[in-house]
Amino acid sequence: MASSEILLIAAGAGLLALYGSKCDLVAIVCVLLLARFRGRVQAVIAASAFSLVTIAIGHRFPQEFTGNGETATAIGAIWCCAFFAMSSKSNRGPARSLNNPFGIRLDELTKYIWSRHADGTLEYVSPDGCEYLGVAPCETPDFTRFIHPEDVDIPQRAMERVKQTGEPQHFRARYLAATGEYHWFATLLHVQKDSEDNIIRYFGLLWNIDDEKRKEDEMRARDNVWGRVLKIFPGLVWVSRPDGALEFASDGAREYFGEAIGTSMADRLAVIHPDDRERRAEAWKHQLETKEAGEIETRVLGKDGTYRWFSTRSFPMRDAEGRPERWVSISWDIDERKEAEEELRSKEELFRKIADGVPACICIMAPDGTMVYANKVTSTALGKPIEEILGHQWMRHIHPEQYDEGYKSCMHCVATKAPFETRWLMLQHDGAYRWQHILAEPSFDENGHVASWYMVSVEIDQQVRAEQARQSREREDRELLNRVPAFLAIRGKSGIEFVSEQFLNHIGLPTSEVLGHKWLQIAHPEDRDCVAELFNESIRTGQPSEWLWRLADKNGNYRWFQTHADPYLEQDGSIRRWYSSTADVDDLLRSKEAIQDHRMQLDLLAEGVPGFLWKARPDGDLTYLNHYCEDYLGLTPDEIRKRGWLDLVHPDDRADVQRRWNILVEGGQWHEQVYRLIGKDQKYRWFQSLITTVKDNSGKVVALHGLVMDAHTVVSAEQTALREKKQLRRFVDAMPAMIWRADAGGRIDQWNRTMIETIGKPWETSERFDLLSKVDPDHAKEVEERWQRSVRLGAPYEDTYRIRGNDGNYYWHLVRALPFRDEHGSIISWYGIHTDINALKETESELQMREHQLQGIIETIPSMFWSASPGGETVHINKRVREYSGLSLDDFRNLGWERFLHPADFEETAKAFFRSVQTGESFNAIHRLRRADGEYRWHHARGEPLRDPEGKIIQWYGLSIDIDERKRAEDRLRLTRTKLNRASRVATVAELSASIAHELNQPLMAVLANAQATKRWLAAEPPNIEEAVASVERVIHDSRGADATMQHIRALFRRDTFEKKEANVAEILNEAVRLVQEDPSKRRVTVESEIGEELPKISVDPIQVQEVLINLITNAIEAMEGSARAPRLIIRAEADRREMSIQVIDNGPGLDDPEHIFEPFISTKKKGMGIGLAVSRSIVEAHEGQLWAENNPDFGARFTLKLPLTKNG
Repeated sequence: MASSEILLIAAGAGLLALYGSKCDLVAIVCVLLLARFRGRVQAVIAASAFSLVTIAIGHRFPQEFTGNGETATAIGAIWCCAFFAMSSKSNRGPARSLNNPFGIRLDELTKYIWSRHADGTLEYVSPDGCEYLGVAPCETPDFTRFIHPEDVDIPQRAMERVKQTGEPQHFRARYLAATGEYHWFATLLHVQKDSEDNIIRYFGLLWNIDDEKRKEDEMRARDNVWGRVLKIFPGLVWVSRPDGALEFASDGAREYFGEAIGTSMADRLAVIHPDDRERRAEAWKHQLETKEAGEIETRVLGKDGTYRWFSTRSFPMRDAEGRPERWVSISWDIDERKEAEEELRSKEELFRKIADGVPACICIMAPDGTMVYANKVTSTALGKPIEEILGHQWMRHIHPEQYDEGYKSCMHCVATKAPFETRWLMLQHDGAYRWQHILAEPSFDENGHVASWYMVSVEIDQQVRAEQARQSREREDRELLNRVPAFLAIRGKSGIEFVSEQFLNHIGLPTSEVLGHKWLQIAHPEDRDCVAELFNESIRTGQPSEWLWRLADKNGNYRWFQTHADPYLEQDGSIRRWYSSTADVDDLLRSKEAIQDHRMQLDLLAEGVPGFLWKARPDGDLTYLNHYCEDYLGLTPDEIRKRGWLDLVHPDDRADVQRRWNILVEGGQWHEQVYRLIGKDQKYRWFQSLITTVKDNSGKVVALHGLVMDAHTVVSAEQTALREKKQLRRFVDAMPAMIWRADAGGRIDQWNRTMIETIGKPWETSERFDLLSKVDPDHAKEVEERWQRSVRLGAPYEDTYRIRGNDGNYYWHLVRALPFRDEHGSIISWYGIHTDINALKETESELQMREHQLQGIIETIPSMFWSASPGGETVHINKRVREYSGLSLDDFRNLGWERFLHPADFEETAKAFFRSVQTGESFNAIHRLRRADGEYRWHHARGEPLRDPEGKIIQWYGLSIDIDERKRAEDRLRLTRTKLNRASRVATVAELSASIAHELNQPLMAVLANAQATKRWLAAEPPNIEEAVASVERVIHDSRGADATMQHIRALFRRDTFEKKEANVAEILNEAVRLVQEDPSKRRVTVESEIGEELPKISVDPIQVQEVLINLITNAIEAMEGSARAPRLIIRAEADRREMSIQVIDNGPGLDDPEHIFEPFISTKKKGMGIGLAVSRSIVEAHEGQLWAENNPDFGARFTLKLPLTKNG
């Protein structure tokens, strides 16, 4: 010991010996100082020395030692402080125990010391205490005023306890500092008693514990947060030992199971559904063996006796050596998801049935425009299986002239997300092109992205062709006067009233020069009198007339024209005006002179044609035969008639020639045939015969004309090609490989003999070779999918799989196939070859097995697992990550995560990960990860840090779980609902269209028949005016019947185009309420109106909006009928800057499905038709508004109608 330490102990002992136990406080301070600055040994020596001095004093005064408790108290206080100081020094360090509030540094213990007399008056306060309180050392202030008001009772209760027990007490309280702030202090309270055991002094030691108190409060807050988290956590949390024994269960788990919850694994398996119990036990066993996390879906029994589906994920909590010491399990209630999946499957099936039953082509396309679904009507109309229509294959049916423009317009709409409507000529199942009316609209998700396209196609071929014919007739009528190759004129009572433009252009005169009676000036002088006489004679008799005359053109040249004039009669038979047409016949007159020359030339041509020209009657009597035929046959026409021309045909061809001749005689138009004819050299040669028929006005064949050309060389070449084909077949059969041919659909229809001998299929069993039946059953499905994909895409095919041979064993074959295309690029057939690679495959299999064993040692984690450095740099990724992402470890180190994550999720995931890296908190994120094929799938990523014994992070480990199916199931449910609503509307439109067409067909056909009859009566000579008028009256009658039918249908099923105007909302509401209350049964319900003041006007059709409100108010009143509550109906109207909101609120039973009730023919009323709300929504949507329903928090339903305000509103 140092001299200073000895001096300190000696001074303390001297004072204690001199003044007795009254100086024990000095001894205590000495012990604390030595323990703080010198160590435990010095503190023990000092305490021993002071105790010996105290005992010595007791021996010197035995009567005081035995009867005075003051000495014993002093010794106890000295040793208590010594032990406490040693304990504080040994626990000194940066981390202090919150369970021991006195576990702090000793230099703080010595700062704040005080003592009180037995009556409570303050005796002493240390200088540091006075400095903290801001009082002078000599002052003895009221200590109570420095204690926090909430803590005043704490020191008083402590003094009462120490007074009663005599034992030291400790407590914590807040004391006011000179700065005006309160700080937490821990106080050690002692008492000093005299020989009669009376308290003569209180003294206390104080330590500042502000930091410890704050940390304690923070820890308590964190504990409260975790407790609340576990209470509100939407799942069941378990903690189990490796043997399955339960250590902890969350409140949610105990609430779900009630008293049935058990602690053993057997108890927990007992609540699993019997059908899932064995699977759950095997999954738990597998997790214990692999020591890895797992997930399983099972049905679990609740305290209410019902089973619900849960998805349970179990994760191991590992010790420092990586061994699982506990298993944490989280069970999510997925019962609703399971029900939704089942509902989704049933609704998808319903949607397909509805779509297949609609008499229209209904298709669904992906956001990029590729078709993913088509109903049966589409397949039937196009004459192709559905799989040959999907993708962009359906566009091959567009007419070639419209394909490029149609494809561009379709892709433009896909790019702009705009609906499109068009008409295309499309190839149908019967090989004919027919017009289709195509409508397509996009469906958007909640983010505004196109989720899918819906397309409806209806055949309108008859309508389009009728429209084209009508337009053509209109164009012809419109341009008749200027396009007809004749000069047209109209003459009235005052002379010429109109001449066609061609007439004026030809004569080169303005209209004014030919009107009236001036038109004769354009005639040749020699023809004027004759033309005038003929025309006047026709006017006098009222009969049509015709004359030939010469007209001068604008250059003064005369040409011959023929004019035909017809009168137009009034109903009384009087002539109203004359219509005349003048045609240029100059060339015709001149051509008559050349007709004889032409006939002579034709005769010469017929004799010079290098073929047989002939003419015959239907009975076979030959009437004409050219010299070329006579030279070949060596017979004259008379000799052929006597012999019979059929005897010249080869005996093997006569029957077919006679059959085809009979067909032509019975009404055929033309004929083409190849047969053999005998020549004058008695040898047969092949000839090609072309025959056409001539019919009279009744359609009866009166003559047959024929051309027979030598085809011997062509037919011989075809026979040679057939022989070469047979030789090629023998060559293919001799090839030591399996060779086959398939049609464009991928079905094998030809094969070589080697294939038969290898596989063992009889040669004549069928027209198709079922190669798939010979493929290894374990791979047959995958082989078929890969082959069908190549056939569908038209891509070369290469595959390897096992085929069963004649001996029953399977052998590996390398199969290659290429498509054979025509000049247009269309696939005609497929040609394939099989090569036996069994020996090579066995060698490859052995190498792969060895590689797999080595890879299995390296990659054993069956999850997407990764690890990172403390700074977040990727250190390792397992095989699952590499396979899924298609990226290597180096790619990830070079910011590969940015390519791996979806762009929309990257920023949020990066922030969460680097926040975890900086704070050391667990990493948890849900995002989409890009698969190697470009598809994004939803994953749940979790990461935890690995720390060293000092708490420093040395590694990060993470796991990513695929949750895409759950996400997509939710999306599909929403999409399916949208599809069903859209399909329902499409079906309704189709049925309505069919009904309208049926109702209008009969009156329209009657109109057509009567119109045609009218035309025939007027075309008769003379016209039958009476019958024509009767037919016209029937046309008018049938037209009015059609109009009445249409008005009736419109009244029932559709609404006329509404007329918007500025309307007052309050007036519409008041009028709607008044109309409803006209019904006495509706008056008993009081209507409360909450209409805002000075509501702006809206641009609507007041009648239709009023009808919507009447429907909503009536439904609300009827819904409250029979309710035990007093009916209450509230109508509320308010507006903001953009839209007007109207609500109809009742306190009835509410709605089971607020969205379902807007579907057509869905009603909650026994006698309801189910169209009121559907029509109401259509009216609101036509006004660019919204109408929806929802249940009130307590009772009843609320219907909300929102309409846009006008621009000036």
